[in-house]
Amino acid sequence: MGGSGLIGAHVVDVLRERGHAATTVARTAQPGIDHLLDVGSAQVDEVRQLLAGHDGVVYATRTDEQRPLPKPIYPEFRRDNVDPVVRLFTAARLEGLTRGVVMGSYYTYFDRLHPQWCLTERHTYIRCRLEQAREGRAAAGEGLPVAVLELPFVFGRAGDRLPNWAGPLDRWARSRTPLVAPTGGRGRPPTSTPSAARCDWP
Repeated sequence: MGGSGLIGAHVVDVLRERGHAATTVARTAQPGIDHLLDVGSAQVDEVRQLLAGHDGVVYATRTDEQRPLPKPIYPEFRRDNVDPVVRLFTAARLEGLTRGVVMGSYYTYFDRLHPQWCLTERHTYIRCRLEQAREGRAAAGEGLPVAVLELPFVFGRAGDRLPNWAGPLDRWARSRTPLVAPTGGRGRPPTSTPSAARCDWP
């Protein structure tokens, strides 16, 4: 799911390089996409039809968390981030799939590392990412293990598509503005799209 996206397209390449047969699903028609499906509105039976005959599924789609939304934003974030994952892994369990992956966010890692920051109480996006992982695994059940990859910032492209922060980063790189970072910090370094797809970031 999300086979034409920044990370999903590279995941498909890696799977095929390793000898797996991969079926691609995306919201919009792109070269190399096998099936069109809006995961935000697709129901369990529709998803089951696409999963039939497969061993595993990778969920590599997401909503644009930076777009402006009217308050309260939680219902829409949940509808975009959590509900599709619950329906996907419900369908995967019913179809007998044996493995699943969710391309998650490193914000959930920081929530675990620093619970005193109360990130899920302060940030709707982080709350929904945490619910996505928890409820997706619950829908999958014990017989379908789901790995949630807590990805850092990912640098790269999928065809002509660039990440949504590419424009501001490009403008900064071409400017004379220095990058200021505090000393003594420790964080997760960024990774590239091929490294994210192979799960071999540092």
